[in-house]
Amino acid sequence: MPNILIADDDVSNRSLLRTIAERVGKAIEVSNGEEAIAVMKKQKISLVLADNIMQPTGGEEVAEVAMKARMPYLIITATPDSVSERHKKHTVAKPCSATELEKKIYERSHPCAFAMYYTQA
Repeated sequence: MPNILIADDDVSNRSLLRTIAERVGKAIEVSNGEEAIAVMKKQKISLVLADNIMQPTGGEEVAEVAMKARMPYLIITATPDSVSERHKKHTVAKPCSATELEKKIYERSHPCAFAMYYTQA
């Protein structure tokens, strides 16, 4: 079961992301980017979901650490135009459907199972 790290400073957003992530794997929640980076260094993480706008460390900074560790990530943001080009293909714009987000989470946390997931009835 993949470990999916959720970093968001908004409790209701974390709750929603946890509900979706738990359909795919085990959710680990933190309330900011610094906590996310600490968890990433200590635990095996299959995917990082990070809100882009958090203080003191935001989603793009978390994404940089994930990239260096070759760890899949998604930046979740209400302002996708504010995300740098380097991270655009790893960005999910809020609001999005739960089904769409679940597929993206599954795809990135289970890359070898991607085809099987989409062919099931």
